[in-house]
This record gives sequence, structure tokens and C-alpha cells, in this order.
Amino acid sequence: MMQIAVTKKMAKELKKDIQDADTVELPDIYRWHMNLFKIGNRKCVLLMNDATGLNLTLLGLKKEQFENIDQVIMGSLRELLKLLNVKQEIIDHMLDAGSELIYTNTHNRSVLGMMNEISYYIEAQIEGKSYDDIDAVDMNEQNNGFLLKGEIPIEKFKQHFEE
Repeated sequence: MMQIAVTKKMAKELKKDIQDADTVELPDIYRWHMNLFKIGNRKCVLLMNDATGLNLTLLGLKKEQFENIDQVIMGSLRELLKLLNVKQEIIDHMLDAGSELIYTNTHNRSVLGMMNEISYYIEAQIEGKSYDDIDAVDMNEQNNGFLLKGEIPIEKFKQHFEE
């Protein structure tokens, strides 16, 4: 099971039952925060792992993708982990954990702060570009290589599974 803590804007878009975060007890590696933002008039999502800062940016989501957000998240997470050269057994482990997603309210200001940092990186990366010129793969790769709270998200994620 994974917990996805959603901001108020994200909760309105999802139209799902949102539980209280205190009702879910999971290690932070299985906890994520998710926020909705826009590039122009296109809806985008930023997802961040509570334990490591590993993050996933999804650009230009449409209504049907929000209706199937569980599959969109897990499929995109699989592709992100492959892109970042994560071992297949770790990818399989995370996908197995994500077979059930529970949506809650936000509960960690530190993670929200790191999400704001990544939002600034995204703004810098897209400045002066048309939407069609934005390379989402490159953006996700770069966003996981930036220093966040003194650590690089992908390195911290990989280290978590080496311990």
C-alpha cells in the first residue's frame, strides 16, 4: 500500500475520498505528496516521496488521466525508476506496494517545502519555452539530480534500499 497526500487543489481535481493522514501508518518510503499546478492552461502534477524527495512531474494531464490517476501514477513511476537506473527488484517492490493507493490530506510541511523548491526548478527549466518544447523526460531526470535538503533525491532513494 502507498499513501498519496494531496493538496486541496489536487483533491478537487481527483474527486476521490480523502482520508485523514493520521489514520494511515506506513513507512515514509511508501508515502508521497501530490500537488496540481498549471503550465499555461495545461494541468500538471508533481508527486514527491516523503522519505527521499524522489519526484515525478506529469505534464498536460487530461480528464481521463485524472479519472485513472492510480494507473497513471504507477505507470509513470515505473518509467521514472527505469530512467533513473533503479534496480529492477526495487522497481518491482515499489510497484507491488503501489497496488493499493490511499489518498489523504497533506501532513508533512518539510515535503511541501521541497515540492516548492522543485516547482522553482521547473519554472526555471520551462522559462521562455513553448509547451511543445518542454522535454518531460529530461525535466524528471534533472529534478531528481538537484540537491534537496542537502541530498540528491535519486541517490537517497537508492541508498534507502541498500540499508
